[in-house]
Amino acid sequence: MVVRTITLASLAAATLFAAGFWHPEPAKADTIYTLGNLNTSTQPPPYPGPYGFLDVHLVDPTHATLTWTNNVVGPYTYGFDEFGANINATTFTYGAVSNITMLLSGGGNPTFTESAKNLDGYGNFSFVEHGTPQGAPGAMAGASLTITDTSGTWASDAVVLHADNKGENTATHTLVFTGSPLTLQSNAIYTGYDSDNSHCSGLNCPDHSPHGDIPEPATFVILGTGLLGLGVTTFRRRRA
Repeated sequence: MVVRTITLASLAAATLFAAGFWHPEPAKADTIYTLGNLNTSTQPPPYPGPYGFLDVHLVDPTHATLTWTNNVVGPYTYGFDEFGANINATTFTYGAVSNITMLLSGGGNPTFTESAKNLDGYGNFSFVEHGTPQGAPGAMAGASLTITDTSGTWASDAVVLHADNKGENTATHTLVFTGSPLTLQSNAIYTGYDSDNSHCSGLNCPDHSPHGDIPEPATFVILGTGLLGLGVTTFRRRRA
């Protein structure tokens, strides 16, 4: 029985030792931009935001995945048929658009053309995906692509994008729908460009990161303390 007690105590000591010398990286979360500045003739816009989100996930120092998603607020469903970002790199390449989710049922995926472009008052973006067809038939609820920095590296998700000449990081051409279900016969009640107005935080922010939380050293300290207590208790019972 003493052998068992020593084994438990040794395990606890080893756990505490590992917690002291092994420092895993903190739990990660992607950088998420809120698309909340809708370009309308009235401010604030008559349709409540946010209208969508851009999730930036750093895969490694030279590759980042950008994922745009729509949002639903009350009776309004938002979609997009064009999206862009200002990439923080002197030169970069991009992969094909993937993970496309069409907003309206019954249609096929759009085709895309890429360019640097000014998006209606929100500045000059270094990368814009222009979908065809435009309007309701091309409205998307989600789309992703991977950007490769060919001129340097990124230190974190937060520096993959930078503000353009108007102070914006990303923008989309947004379509506003009401009613259910949404089909190809649905008509957008409004279309206009919108841009990011803040980093997103809260339960309504989609996180497409493939990584989960990484345990902190404190987790191992708690585990080690529990095992040490179990070992001491067992020792006392066997000696009693």
